[in-house]
Amino acid sequence: MSHDWGFDLGDVAREQDAKFGPMGDKLPKDEYKIDRRFIDDDTGDAFYQVETEESGTHVFSEGVLDNRYEPIPVEESRVWPKEN
Repeated sequence: MSHDWGFDLGDVAREQDAKFGPMGDKLPKDEYKIDRRFIDDDTGDAFYQVETEESGTHVFSEGVLDNRYEPIPVEESRVWPKEN
């Protein structure tokens, strides 16, 4: 069975909502690069494995990324591509 994913492999996902620090200063939005997509065989739940800005990885449920993040062109990213 095919799954309709909101992000493709290699996409950059950026937080949709602005974040603010304790003094009201605007903080940069988190960005993640989609490394892997998978479906849990037991539950059927969909997940994204993402690369973080600190070169670590996290796993997010599909709903979290699809509802709170938006795909952006790599050129607009402040993080990727890191070599540029």
